[in-house]
Amino acid sequence: FAASAVADVTADTIVVENTGMPYQESLSLAGPTNSGFPSLPFRIIGNGAVLSGTISTPARDWEHVSGDIFRFRPESGAFQQLYLKQRPVPYVDGGVDELDAAQPLSWTLIQGQIYFKADKGMLPDAYSLQHAYHQTGITLYAVSYVAIENLVVQGFYLDGINAHDNVKNSQ
Repeated sequence: FAASAVADVTADTIVVENTGMPYQESLSLAGPTNSGFPSLPFRIIGNGAVLSGTISTPARDWEHVSGDIFRFRPESGAFQQLYLKQRPVPYVDGGVDELDAAQPLSWTLIQGQIYFKADKGMLPDAYSLQHAYHQTGITLYAVSYVAIENLVVQGFYLDGINAHDNVKNSQ
C-alpha cells in the first residue's frame, strides 16, 4: 500500500498515491491514536486511487454450462460481484434462462456459483475477469473524526467500509 503518514499539529493524514493500478489491500484504523479532532480530522486522501478487494478469476476454474455460458464457484459465494477490467459486469436477476437471453458480458449468481455469459464463441479466459475476494476494504473501530476523501473502495464481498463499534463523527 503506497501511502505515507504525514504528522499534522493535531491530526494525521494518509495520502494514497494514484498509480493508475488498484491497490489490492485492506486498511484498519482502531482507537484514539487513529482519531482526529472536530477542527482537524484524521484524513485519508485517496487522490482518485482504487482500493480493490477483487482477485483474478483463473481460467482453469471456469466450467462450460451451455452455449456461451460458463460458471465457477468462488471461495465466498454468498455476496459477490464480477468485474471486467476493474468495472462491474452487468448483473442479470434470475437463472440460466434469463442469463442466456441477456446480452453477452453479463452474469448472475446461482447457489453460490457465478454464471457468466461470454461473447459468442469466446471463453472466459479471453477477458480480464475478477471477482470479490477480500472481505472488507476499510475497517474503522472506536475512532472519531475520520474523513475519507476521493478514494474508490470496491470489490469487497462484505463491506467496502465497515464502521464497526464506537465510530463517531466520521465521513
